[in-house]
Amino acid sequence: MDEKIHAGRHRDPRKYGQDNYDVLAHCLECYGTAVSGQRALARAFTGPRNTAETGRVHSVSMTAPTALKIRHANEADLEAVNRIYNREIEHGTATWDLEPWTIERRRVWWAEHSDPLQPVIVAEDGAGVVGFAYLTLMSRKAGWRFTREDTIYIDERGRGQGVGAALLGALIEEARAIGVRLVVASITSTNEVSIRLHRRFGFEMVGTLRNAGYKFGEWMDTTYMQVDLGVTRGELRVASSE
Repeated sequence: MDEKIHAGRHRDPRKYGQDNYDVLAHCLECYGTAVSGQRALARAFTGPRNTAETGRVHSVSMTAPTALKIRHANEADLEAVNRIYNREIEHGTATWDLEPWTIERRRVWWAEHSDPLQPVIVAEDGAGVVGFAYLTLMSRKAGWRFTREDTIYIDERGRGQGVGAALLGALIEEARAIGVRLVVASITSTNEVSIRLHRRFGFEMVGTLRNAGYKFGEWMDTTYMQVDLGVTRGELRVASSE
């Protein structure tokens, strides 16, 4: 709950000034082809569907500047994940952590996320991991089992390149695949880029906690957003990797 989202930007389809533009064509113009055959990014602009779907995005090709691959994280990614996160601790407000994580602490975190119902994904370009994202339980209480919080961090070199949109689109597909109904985002209120990104994927603002955090000598608010993916099939499930 204390980890805030820092996501990249995506072109706003509303600038086209029409309601019947070709959503898929727009997304393909921005990102290229969804290799797995899913239209996750296109679907995001039409709002959440009221069905629990089982597909997921395995990779997305960007038209510029380089090819981007979205995949499940593995232990070899932890150094890059930790580097991206620690930079945000030291220089940003997307997380309210104050002390850098050691790699040992990251490995403990990784063990906790070995649960396939709390997936971790990474974005990888030609130079390596450029961002990571994951879904977390909102609570260990069983009644919360259909709700997840999303978290996204982007390396400095990947910001403004559509990495955040690719990761969020893939996270939503992961949530659908495992039977999650509600995805929640807790965002530092000054992070307008992340708030806009989540809105484009159907998230709505549901509240703000005032003066909830203190970092860099300033009090900070956190904004809560959510997207309802629709009624589930009644049980969570481990999604197929196929």
